[in-house]
Amino acid sequence: MKKISHISLLQLAFGAVFLALALNVIYLSISGVHFISGKNIRDFATGNGITTRTLYASRGSIYSADNELLAGDIVSYKLVAYLSETRKDIGDVPAYVTDPAAYAKALSPILNMPEEDMLEILQSEGQYLVEFGTYGNDLTPATKSKIEALGLSGLELTAQTKRNYRYGDFASYILGFASNNEEEHEIIEGKMGLEAVMEDYLKGKNGTIQYLTDSLGYNLPNGMTNKIDAKNGNDVYLTIDTNVQRDLELQVNNLAQVDTVESVWAAVMEAKTGKILAIATSPSFDPNVKDIETYNDPFINTPHEVGSVMKPFVYLTAYDQGVDLNQTFMSGSFDVGDGGQYISDWNLSGWGTMSLNDGLIRSSNTAIATILTNYVSKETLRDKYYKLGFFQDTTVSGLQSQAGLDNMDGSLRDFISAGFGQSSSWTALEMLKAYSVFANDGCTVDPYVVDYVLDSETKSVVLKTETKKSDKIFSSEAIEHVKSLMSEVINNPEKGSGTAFKMDDIHLFGKTGTGELIENGAYASGKYTYSLAGLAPYDDPEIIVFTGMRSRDVTEARFVAQPELVKTMVRSALSSLNQKKTGTTSQSSLEFTLNNFTNQSVDYARSMVEYNKASAEVIGDGQTIIDQLPKGGQKIAVNSKVFLLSDGSNITMPNMSGWSRKDVSSFCSLTNMNIQFNGSGSVTSQSIPEGTAITSDMEISVNAT
Repeated sequence: MKKISHISLLQLAFGAVFLALALNVIYLSISGVHFISGKNIRDFATGNGITTRTLYASRGSIYSADNELLAGDIVSYKLVAYLSETRKDIGDVPAYVTDPAAYAKALSPILNMPEEDMLEILQSEGQYLVEFGTYGNDLTPATKSKIEALGLSGLELTAQTKRNYRYGDFASYILGFASNNEEEHEIIEGKMGLEAVMEDYLKGKNGTIQYLTDSLGYNLPNGMTNKIDAKNGNDVYLTIDTNVQRDLELQVNNLAQVDTVESVWAAVMEAKTGKILAIATSPSFDPNVKDIETYNDPFINTPHEVGSVMKPFVYLTAYDQGVDLNQTFMSGSFDVGDGGQYISDWNLSGWGTMSLNDGLIRSSNTAIATILTNYVSKETLRDKYYKLGFFQDTTVSGLQSQAGLDNMDGSLRDFISAGFGQSSSWTALEMLKAYSVFANDGCTVDPYVVDYVLDSETKSVVLKTETKKSDKIFSSEAIEHVKSLMSEVINNPEKGSGTAFKMDDIHLFGKTGTGELIENGAYASGKYTYSLAGLAPYDDPEIIVFTGMRSRDVTEARFVAQPELVKTMVRSALSSLNQKKTGTTSQSSLEFTLNNFTNQSVDYARSMVEYNKASAEVIGDGQTIIDQLPKGGQKIAVNSKVFLLSDGSNITMPNMSGWSRKDVSSFCSLTNMNIQFNGSGSVTSQSIPEGTAITSDMEISVNAT
């Protein structure tokens, strides 16, 4: 056999390599794929160009006048589970659900989802991944941490940004709501209320970032070519004072609990500036869950026949027309002369012969009929009404307010009726503005709820609302005269028609009103609106309260609950304004009456407890209060602990150091724990460490001084 030389072998090796390279070049030129590595060299060489990704702007937040966050973005999490056994991690490590039964048992108590329902989802046939419906959405960071601590493969938690309203049902028609765009979920858009009308300020401006990419869409190293940063939305600051708003929400809800009351609306405004300090209605809604019965704001956008709260404006007009209001007339009934029913006073019989001045104090309809028939023309009164802002579409910080109905061009009866708040209609917002004439020497101020807007990054002022005052509508003398009559409405025990609203500590003046309600084109039998417009203090009015309700039986609602609302709000608003002036936040009392927080949100209950200088101890990780100690209605000292049991199933042991025996007993009572208390003073140590998950069958031993 012929021997092959080393040179020949070397030549053969080079030939083989050359042949392979040649074949690879031919194959690469045809397919673009590297024959040896299998990589698509053509795509890596040419690339797919530039990929652009959106940098989403954060939506601006909404704050109260006292810098409390009312609306802002929060991050929640969504849980999905991968079921396909083809999904593996590096080294063929399973990245899927390996034991559905064990997973269901571990996850069920964390998600508060029935174990059997979860197991059914985890055993779904032919599914690559599954979700858990509402149980797996909107998870808190705390819940996320609990799930991650399980160390289970195949579970994925994705972040979701959504709008959150810290106090739930709290000035809801003013705030409105914003929600995620259905097509581009990262974008949050205002849909109602200030969230909608302030959209251009709140939404910000998205940015972009661009990368060079290969054909597979992967970013090339150091391949960023351009970046435009997102500009976050501006922050909106309201005139709403959270302390006053909390008080008003509670009072409105209390009034709404009266069986015969159908709806309630109320607001408190700074009399000289137009800043609305609080505004609340019932029914209302929680913008976090959007349980909305009607999109029509009962205060801003619902006209009513408001009744006798209109009478002071007739008297102001008459005074400036030179009418002698000391002259007498016969009360009881008034013949309009149209063959129809006589206009009667509210007590039907009247008070005999009396002065026109007394007619306002007693709230006489026949006094109004006498003035408008004999002394004040329709043209004159209408001119005053329009200058006050009645019967005109308007806005309050961009929120639309529908005008009430001007029916003064009808019959003489309709004209007279408009003088005592019937036939035509008015919104509560119109009344709030009109009553500001009594605090501004005959001028009105426009109500508003947006105080200013700040650039969220530079903190510079983007928008500032200034007080807008009208021209003088009534003379100073007319204002002072009618003010004195309105004081007697509230404070004269013999003649006043609104003495249920008298306050012993503050000089309140104002006017009550009762208006008939139209339903299905006719006046509803026995159903009315009951209103009160009041200002305080008398000498130099600082606040205006306007409240109304729809009700049938007025005994408890009008003479107990509605006066309580007004008195509470006058004190609350004046106290808040005084604290702003003096810079103090101290409470005058060393104790307060605890509210019942059952079915209220945890955030709301905590804020109310802390507002009264007490300490809130929330038990569990739920969102709603289901029990509390001490119970609502009890008087407790400031700096006390209030234990609030939430509807969450995960309860952990707190640090009880410094707690009293009563505090420990309250906690154990709400959690059904057994307690062994050693000592009689403050807690120094405890047998169960802080942060331990607890159950009702556990027993805790506590040592105290």
